[in-house]
Formats: sequence, structure tokens, C-alpha cells
Amino acid sequence: MRTLRWWIVGLVVVALAGCSKSSEPQPAEHALVEAESAHLDHMHPNLVLLNTPQKIAGAFDGGTARYERDEPFRQVGFFYTADPSMADTNADTKQAFEYRVRLTDGQWSAWAPIEVTWYEDGIHVGRVLLDEEAGELEIRRAAGLDWLQVEFYEEIAARPGVLARDLPVEQPSERVQNGDYVTVQQKAIPSYVVTRSQWGARNPSKVCGSSHDPYRQAIHHTYSPRTDGDIHATMRGIQAYHIDSNGWCDIGYHFVVSQAGKVYQGRSREDRTGAHVGGQNSGNIGTCFIGDFTSQTPSDAQINAAAQIVGWVGRTYGIPFNRTSIKGHREHAGQSTSCPGDNLLAELGTLVSRAENGGTPADYDVSVKVNWLGTDNFYDQGASASLADALPGDTFQAEILITNKSDEVIRNVWAGYLVEEPYLEATNYAIYSDHPSYDQSSWTINSADSDEDNPAKDALGAEGKLDMHAFSPGETKRVLIDMKANRYSVGAIEHPDVRGWIQHAESPTGTIFGDRDSWDDGVETNELGHEARAHAQMDVLDPNAWLFDDTSDEGNLEGWTGKPAEHFEQLKVNTNYGLLSQKISGEDARIISPGWTNVPAEEFDQLVLRVRSHDGVHTKAVFWAREGESFSEERAVRFEAAGDGEYHDLVIPLGEHTEWSGAVTQLRIDLLDGEAPGAEASGWYDVDSIFFQSSVAQTTSAPGVDFVDAAPVALQTDGGGNGDPDAGGTDNDAGGDPLTDEDNENLTVNDGCSATGSGNVPVGAAWVILAAFLGFTRRRDAV
Repeated sequence: MRTLRWWIVGLVVVALAGCSKSSEPQPAEHALVEAESAHLDHMHPNLVLLNTPQKIAGAFDGGTARYERDEPFRQVGFFYTADPSMADTNADTKQAFEYRVRLTDGQWSAWAPIEVTWYEDGIHVGRVLLDEEAGELEIRRAAGLDWLQVEFYEEIAARPGVLARDLPVEQPSERVQNGDYVTVQQKAIPSYVVTRSQWGARNPSKVCGSSHDPYRQAIHHTYSPRTDGDIHATMRGIQAYHIDSNGWCDIGYHFVVSQAGKVYQGRSREDRTGAHVGGQNSGNIGTCFIGDFTSQTPSDAQINAAAQIVGWVGRTYGIPFNRTSIKGHREHAGQSTSCPGDNLLAELGTLVSRAENGGTPADYDVSVKVNWLGTDNFYDQGASASLADALPGDTFQAEILITNKSDEVIRNVWAGYLVEEPYLEATNYAIYSDHPSYDQSSWTINSADSDEDNPAKDALGAEGKLDMHAFSPGETKRVLIDMKANRYSVGAIEHPDVRGWIQHAESPTGTIFGDRDSWDDGVETNELGHEARAHAQMDVLDPNAWLFDDTSDEGNLEGWTGKPAEHFEQLKVNTNYGLLSQKISGEDARIISPGWTNVPAEEFDQLVLRVRSHDGVHTKAVFWAREGESFSEERAVRFEAAGDGEYHDLVIPLGEHTEWSGAVTQLRIDLLDGEAPGAEASGWYDVDSIFFQSSVAQTTSAPGVDFVDAAPVALQTDGGGNGDPDAGGTDNDAGGDPLTDEDNENLTVNDGCSATGSGNVPVGAAWVILAAFLGFTRRRDAV
């Protein structure tokens, strides 16, 4: 999409209706572009430039703008941009305002619309041709005007009947074997030059200019336009102005250098004269910078790009690299112009030096960022405290941002990506750009989004690459990926992520990065000075399974908390073995499930605790609550468990309880719920896993964990144990400072799987120990 607010200069030619005293204005006698002429350049002092809202408002104060000239004129050229939605436009002529002139006899002509000879999405080129001299111009009705250039001519320069819009479009060039572009007429030019057919030039259907042997070069600035805007449209506008208003055969310059540091072909042949230095075009190849360097400063990217083409011209035609052979426009004899502006003129020594040395490469910098959108950080413990979180089935987005921080355009950019399956899945994607605002917020769909080389929208897959096309300086492109969380990841992988990296990138002269086909690959060429890659991690939690296998941090409790705080000397993950370890004292200590707990009671009728106690048989309790409920004895079960220092898979038949129903959103487990005879009231307790299973379907809530085919524990029927359950049910404040393994003097390693203590097993609990050895185990998926 072209944008209208880019100070793009389109040159406007308008036929005067109602002011001529003859039916057809006649051009003055002057040489056309095929012959050498003093007329063949821009005389910038003849321009009036309104390039800010303040200047436009001041010029049109009262609704009209008036210009009186010391020298009479017979032609006026117009080049401006106007918003068509605001302008008083005619569908055929696209005029934005009307004009009248005061003739030399003092009479004012009638108001008439200017003749618009070129119009392209707000860019206008036009002219007013007079059959007799005038000394004053007035224009009105300039609604929607963004930018205006007015140029006065003492004689008619335009050729009636010759308009750019009527000429055929330039046909595509052919590429020769050495990689340079060539047409039938022209010499080969470097492949980094954007050819006439690529920017959409009109073909004058003849070779313009006279034959010459180049021996010198001239450097120019456009003065207007001052910015690139839509650079291809800008090039077409400049060509139209040169043909329609100046009366030249074609665009006047041999080459044009954009502010983004890109070189564009002007005239089709350098061995033919251009129209850029009046009376000095023979043997002179002209290169023009986009910009007004009476007030602007040329960027390093623009200087480097110009040095490349000036260097190529010098080596191709044997032109010396010195300030005698390479001059600014105004430094040539007989010129009356400020071109190329003081600020560019001051850089010509640098340009010539770089041209001789092959140009100085620009400093390239491309950044990559990856962000999550639409996720919460609800798991804020341990190493996961700052990571995004999701539950299976949640949908959200990943955002890969690639920014060209260079002063020069980069092109042929490919981005590599990785989505960590099966925990995360990409379901769709789109590619956006913040051009032309470069603000990382004004996003529009980019052309890369529909590139046929890119994956189908619903088939991004786990890993691949995306063709991102070219990046202007300062431009950011955004790959927005629709994501779905598929599978519980804790302990199975170190935080699943989405990764993005630069796979390949080129400058106008060659490769600056590449190739990196995967995240861990090395890079043969890297002019960026850094890795140009980034990633974003997250955790996929489960609402009804906790395996405590994330051993990266002892604080990774998967949302479980302990209370009251005074009864916990420790609550942490044993990072050596992947256990929820706790040292408690006091029979009312309990652990409480995280806020994302959600157990469908109708689907799962059994709770499986894989636990180990060290201090003899204890009564344990499980409480549960649904949304809006508090823990209560009405929703609790109790059972005895061995305390022999060995692991036991305790299958708790919650389905036998009449209150086990609906969606359970809170769990509370009291590992020490009253003293059994001879047991201590404190000690070490390890929880290896907590999950649910269905005795009917023989499935579990934990991914990759097998159904535990063991006899359920016997539930107590007397309601014994702790009769003072937590009334609030939502206070998850875990008390006490976590201890390290070294802090527990009784902690020993038993069979390489856990911390252990010591204690006697009561004879009355022998049947529990026997059942444990009959196969109360579960196998974890090794994914």
C-alpha cells in the first residue's frame, strides 16, 4: 500500500483555460534533450517549495496563495502531494486547486483548473502553459494539500502532446551470466542497481541523449522531493515531471540514490548524455541524491551507496577519482544553482575516497525479539517466577519481531523459527510490517505474508524458515503466531519455547548474515556482530497432575504451598531427585494445591499419591472443595500409610465419598493428620507425584504416566484425626525458609532415589508394607 504522507514530489503540468489569447500555446525555440543545451538542468532558484504544514497554511492564508515574479514567465510546473479524500478533485483530472495569472498588460485571467498530467495515489505532476507572458500567479482551493513545489519557466519548456503517461512501460531486463543486469541497448550495470523496469519507468521508445565518451561525473540532489516516500512512485513522479514539465526525453539523471541507500537506474545508457548540468552534459554522468541538502544531512548509507555506483562508473569508463573529475552540480562552469546543497557538497571528498576504495560497507545491525501475547504468569515460584504460563488447551500468541537497525536497506531476509512441540503447537500465523511509521505499533500486512515460498497458514510446523523480503532502515516486521498449549511440560523439558533467528540476510552488495539453518548452527558470514536470535520460554502446567520433576530450582513447587507457616521447617523441591520434600512439626500442617486446580470428579474417581514417610505409620487426610467452597470435614477422607522410608503409591478411592462430584478447584493434603501409637509428631515427608486416575477407563490425568493397578487404601470411617481444618481454604502462604539438603542432618540417600530418615514400623501396619511391595509403582514417560 502506498502512503500519501511522504513528501513525495510528483511534477504537475496544467493547460491554462480562459487566460490564453490564442487557442494553442506554442513552445519557444530551444534545443530538446537529444542535443546539448543550457536548459538541460534544474535551476533551483526558480522553485517555490512549501514542505511543512506551517508553510502551506501561511501561503494560503485567506484561501489563496499569490506569487509575483521579477521576470515574466510563460510556464508553471507543479509537483505536489494531496490527500484525494479531502481535496476538491475531479475524477478525470484529479486537480487539487485552481489558478489564475496576471498578464503583462495587467489583466487577470479567469480562474481555471490546472492540467494534471500525472497522478498516482496522491502524487501529482502538472503544468500551466501560457501563450503570452505573465508576471503573477495565484492559486486557490488547495484542500488536502500535503506538500507543494511550484517552478516558473521564462519560456515554454514542455512539449505539447508528449506526456509520460502515454508512453509504454519499460519492459523487464534480462540477466546476463555474470549476474549483472543488461538490456538490448545498455551496458551491463551492477546487480545491486534497481533497474528501470523494476521501478516502473516509462519507455520513451528511443535512445535519449547524444553519444558521448564519459570522462567526468556530476553529483546532484533533488531538492524536491526531500524524502523517499514510496520510492518507486517517487522515481515515476520525477520521470513524469522531467518529461511533462521540463520537456525532456526521459528522466534527466543516469542514477538516483535513495535515502535508504539504494541505487536506481535513471537513463537507460551512460554512454548517452543526460539532462542534469546545463551546457555541461557531454561526457558527464549524473548521480542524484534524494533529499534537500541545503537543510538535510546525507546519511552514511546514502554516501556509501553513491560511492558504490560512482566507483563503478569511474572504473568502467576510466574516470579519475578526484575532485576535478567528480564535482557537485554548482561547481561546473556556467551554473546558477545551490545544487547539491552545502551539506552534500561537504561530503564529496569522502564520497570520492570511498568510491576509489570500493565503498565503505555500512554498519549492519538487525535485532530479533520474541514475546508472548495473551498469557498470564500465574505460576510465580522458583525458576518459573518470571515466565509465562498456560494450561493444556489454552490459546495465545507468540510474536517474533525483526528490526533493521541499520542505516541501509537489507534484503532477501529469511527468518528461522522453532515451536517446541508437542507441548506447544502453532495453529496459524501472519506477517506484518510497521512501514512507513516505523513505530512497532502501526502494523499492516506485509507482502511476505502471501509469499508462496512460505508455509501454509495452518501448517507452520515445528521448525522451518520464512521469506521476510526486504527491510527499510528502521523497519520492523512481525511474525504473529497463533499458539495452543497441548501438553504438561514440567520436568519433561526445560521450559518449552518459541525461537526466532535470522537465517539469511543481504545488503545491496552481498550476504551479511548466513546461513543458519537451525538454532544451534554456526554462521559462516556475520556482519551483524551478534547472534541475531531470540526466544521466549513458558511453562505448561496441569490442573490435575503434579510430578515435581523440574529440578532446576528448589522453589519449583508447581504452585503448592504449605500452612501454617510455623509448622514447616522446610518446603522445597529436592533438586537431586525431583521430590516435593518437607520437614514438618505439628499435626495440623498441610499442603494446598495451586489456584489453577481443576479436577473433573466424574472423570477421575481415584487420587494417586506417591509418597514416603520416615517416622512410622501416620494417618493422612485429603480435603477438597469446589468453586466458592471452603475446606470442610464434609469433604474429607482419612487413611493410614506406612512410614518405613520407602515409596508407596497410595490409591485413594475418592469416588466412594458422596461429596466427590463436580469440578474440584482446591485440594488439601495433610501428610501428618494425628498421631498413631508410637509415632513422632514431626518428621520428613516426600511427595514424588500427585495425580488422578479412572478405575473404569484405567487412564490417568498425568501425561505419560501409567494407570496404577493397585488395591485402594482403606478409608477411615470414624472421622478421626485433625478436627480443625483450614476454614479459609485459599491461604497459600508457605511458611519457613527452605532448607538445603545439607541442612537436614537426618537426610540420607536410599537406593539412589530419595532423602530418607529412620523410624520403626508398627506391627499393626504390616499389611500396608506388604501391599506396597506388590507393585504400587508408576512409570514416568521419558519424553
